[in-house]
Amino acid sequence: MDDDTQVDLLCQESDLDKSGNEEELSKVKGQQNVSKNIKRNLEDSGEETERPYKKCFVGERFFWSPPLVTKLLEFVKMFYPKLQSDRIKKSDAYREIYEKLKPHCDQPGLTLEIVRKKWQNILNYHRKLRETEQRTGRAKYYQFYDEVEELFRQFQKDKETAEPSSTEDNMPHGIVFDSNATHNGVSVPEVNSAQGQCSISNLTTQLVEDSSSDEESEKEQQEEERLRGKRSGKRRKRERLPNISRAVEMSMKELVSEHKQMVHCEVMKTKSIEKTCEAKDTLSKGIIDAINRRTDILERHQASSYRINDIYAMLQKYECKIENMDTRLLKLESTMYRIESLLEKIVNKLNEK
Repeated sequence: MDDDTQVDLLCQESDLDKSGNEEELSKVKGQQNVSKNIKRNLEDSGEETERPYKKCFVGERFFWSPPLVTKLLEFVKMFYPKLQSDRIKKSDAYREIYEKLKPHCDQPGLTLEIVRKKWQNILNYHRKLRETEQRTGRAKYYQFYDEVEELFRQFQKDKETAEPSSTEDNMPHGIVFDSNATHNGVSVPEVNSAQGQCSISNLTTQLVEDSSSDEESEKEQQEEERLRGKRSGKRRKRERLPNISRAVEMSMKELVSEHKQMVHCEVMKTKSIEKTCEAKDTLSKGIIDAINRRTDILERHQASSYRINDIYAMLQKYECKIENMDTRLLKLESTMYRIESLLEKIVNKLNEK
């Protein structure tokens, strides 16, 4: 997994840690562990993970997608002789590549300088990979390795053929040939004073033919080396696949073990949560029972208060009745007093008579 994915996972982890979502946080941590295990297993097996193109080959303020990089390599291969020619300016060759590449770009910002820097970055990166491979013996690989390797070999081949290799230019004038000497695997005959001019001309034609045959053999040998390099690259790919499969298998085993540990932790958490829920249930039941008892007591108090109110109302009624009886008794007393006064008057009148 690449560095951008690691950064995204770290950002998600920080956000989920702030939000408190434990399930999503555990998933993100699991993804981080898987990526770390795959990277560690690949490093232990002697392989390197595929580097992302956004980190390897990025122009300034311009993102190179893999299809666009493929088109760039195709056009560089097309105009490669112009890039290596001394008669044509490299800026003109880059301009032709830019004009060819521009219709295939679906985003703004592509310039001639970005195209040039892109190819230089690819070439420098591939050269560093070859140097580290020769120094450490560990092969690193990326998506466009074979295409860039072919161009790189072509560049080395053109560079070697461009160097002066002719023996005639370096041959000093007035050389004396020995009858036992050899040149490029061809024995040189003895030259006497009588046959000097003719033998020298024949010798030069023979040397030219030998040099042409040597050049053809060198070309065939270089072609065989190029094919052998392609086969070795394919062989490296085939050898890389079992290592990657072993690394993936090891990472999957570690992932399964981590998943089992995570499941065990989740089971323990659920058991502890169930225990706490049971304790909370018993506590809530006790609280509910206490509340019910309290409500019963309150209902009893309320019923007794209702009865007291009824008794108080009855007492008020009785008090009213008693007051009425008192008034009636007073009236009776007044009537009795009048009756007594009348009786006294009657008695007095009777006595007078």
